[in-house]
Amino acid sequence: MFFGDYLKKDETELERRLAHFNKKCKCPNCNNEPDEQKTRKFKCKNCQQYVFVKKNNDNFYYLTEQQSEEMEYIKKFVSFKYKNFNKLVNCGYDKEILLEEFNNSYIVTFEPLKEFIWSKFNFLLESPTTKPHQFSLIYHSMANFSKEEGNHEQVIKFRKLALDSQLNENRRFLNYQYSEVECVILSVSGTECEKYDNTVIELEKLFENPPLPHKTIEFDSCRCRYGFRPKKDRKGDWLLNL
Repeated sequence: MFFGDYLKKDETELERRLAHFNKKCKCPNCNNEPDEQKTRKFKCKNCQQYVFVKKNNDNFYYLTEQQSEEMEYIKKFVSFKYKNFNKLVNCGYDKEILLEEFNNSYIVTFEPLKEFIWSKFNFLLESPTTKPHQFSLIYHSMANFSKEEGNHEQVIKFRKLALDSQLNENRRFLNYQYSEVECVILSVSGTECEKYDNTVIELEKLFENPPLPHKTIEFDSCRCRYGFRPKKDRKGDWLLNL
């Protein structure tokens, strides 16, 4: 879910990057035109070489194997870029500034793109304009980014920071609640942590030794979070702070 100003994908960007590929429906090896339009890989009757067919929007591209791999790389690059740019925008990065900085970087391959994205997350953490409630979301996004990279230690580190940030933010408001509040662990159904779902934690112990993420779970599979709810008496009525 995105709470920021959603960054819409520029549909022309992919077309521009694919402009040098063959859209003439001719064999890329010998320039022979098939009897009918092909929609999947085929062998050219003229040169006996395989032709790889890719589609983008309404265009079919007839490619060599190397060109086919290059096109797939470009499509994944653009998709990866917008997915993670929207995470940055959701965390508070100005979308116009982000696009301008990227366009000035002339990045066209994955590794520099990943470094660019990571540097923007760090910028948000250090920015004086970042609000307290945004830190949990930033750390959570960094954890997900680390998970995609297979860096399990970083995942656990940033999930811990995200959860601790959530606690620090909630702690500021607990004294202003109109009812007595208790904390519960909210787990994801079907995971190893499901047994902890709705476990009540005393607030004093919660802030002294936060239990999440669970350290007994292998690698980075714990996706539990904290939830707060009003306490109720035996009759089911809320315990009010009057």
